[in-house]
Amino acid sequence: MVQVENERISVPELLATVGGITYDGKRDNILIIREVDGVKSIGRVDMTSADVFSNPFYYLKQNDIVYVEPTLKKVKSAGWVTSPMGLVSIGTTIFSLIILFTR
Repeated sequence: MVQVENERISVPELLATVGGITYDGKRDNILIIREVDGVKSIGRVDMTSADVFSNPFYYLKQNDIVYVEPTLKKVKSAGWVTSPMGLVSIGTTIFSLIILFTR
């Protein structure tokens, strides 16, 4: 959680405060969740767009939640099997163990 000194902070300022977006984060689909009078609204900010400054979610409000979606590469690397080569490796290992124990 980030405490902000000034009352008005933009999405890029917030991201700079927390260390920026790594290569594993999508800059074109930043999710902002905002609650006003008990009603939640969801907006998306595209930091790669030229009209990012006109987005109503560009400036954050108190208690906004900011979520930077991970790239597909990062999501796949977090899994148990990360690539087709991982499947081939698992298959080869299982085949080798079957051959080893049946002979």
